[in-house]
Amino acid sequence: MLEHDLNDSPSRVVLIEPSGSGGLAHFVFELARALADSGARVTLLTGAEYELDGRDRRFEVRGVFSRLRTNPLRVASTLRDLAPDVVHIHGAAHPEFYVPLVLLVRAFGFPVVYSAHDTVPRQRPRYTRSLVRLLLSLPERVIAHSRAVASEIESQFLVSPSRIDVVPHGHYVFLADYAAPHDAGGDPTNDNEARVLFFGYILPQKGLLDLIDAFRIVVDSLPHALLCIAGTPVGSFDPYAERIRALGLEENVELTLGYIPLEDLPNFFTAANVVALPYHAASQSGVLMAAYGFGTPVVATNCPGLVEYIQAGVTGLIVPPRDIEAFAAALIELLEDRQRSEKMGRAAMDWSLAEVPWSRVADQTLLSYASAVAS
Repeated sequence: MLEHDLNDSPSRVVLIEPSGSGGLAHFVFELARALADSGARVTLLTGAEYELDGRDRRFEVRGVFSRLRTNPLRVASTLRDLAPDVVHIHGAAHPEFYVPLVLLVRAFGFPVVYSAHDTVPRQRPRYTRSLVRLLLSLPERVIAHSRAVASEIESQFLVSPSRIDVVPHGHYVFLADYAAPHDAGGDPTNDNEARVLFFGYILPQKGLLDLIDAFRIVVDSLPHALLCIAGTPVGSFDPYAERIRALGLEENVELTLGYIPLEDLPNFFTAANVVALPYHAASQSGVLMAAYGFGTPVVATNCPGLVEYIQAGVTGLIVPPRDIEAFAAALIELLEDRQRSEKMGRAAMDWSLAEVPWSRVADQTLLSYASAVAS
């Protein structure tokens, strides 16, 4: 509940995003710029090898994290020297890392805001749920990017709704600024191509096996259709490769496995006619926002964390999770009607610019900071 006035917002803010690369780093970079534009003095504590180093920014960056080699004394010393009004931690996959980090910040007496970019981490060990519950109990404020995720945090992790703020995920139109002059594959102007993109971490809950099964149906209708799979597998990729071979899709699937550098990312989205999000569950999706940022429509499953950002039939098509036939039909519908898909892509970009500008994200985040300081 965002009840404070922006005039009450703290002026010295520390953002913490430890990895320094990937979608979370891109999100925090834009948030930091927007907060700085709003008048806050922002310092970002991030990875020593910061992917966005050298990019235009209006905030300070200190590379104090180095994965397993991070020196906690250096982090503590940096926090003490900065003496922020509030510390905003952005977390996703590893609650076992973020719990001691929040406790370290709290030991200095600094108010903590925690953004839950994922509620259930990717690896899901048995102890994870209790660790996440502990993690979410520690900050003064918890930020969710959708009402659905806020409800999940409240019901499954027993966080009082009075401590949860819903702040939207900002648009990713800025990603086009980072395009390199080379192409990642495919010609986006080739009318004979029907390209579908699956992008990001490859995890069981992302539903890639469902998409591969659906693509067999797509190829039966559109023999020249191409599925581009680009991203880092979490675990073995063998089950996916075996399914591709079993369905005879080797000629219709392009694989780019591993981390996609920021300068290469735009080429994958500009070459795609449709971005596929066949997820079984999702807290939010930077991939969805990236698709919108490049004016590409989506076919997505009816996950609560996604559908708040999709206007059905306007910015994308929505189907039930695990419904192979429905997902295939939606892909075929957009791939066959290029005029409609391009119109939906333009609507997606327009929606993101109008509804989730970074100025709005920054204003609501500052209100959350003010609540954290007051409490």
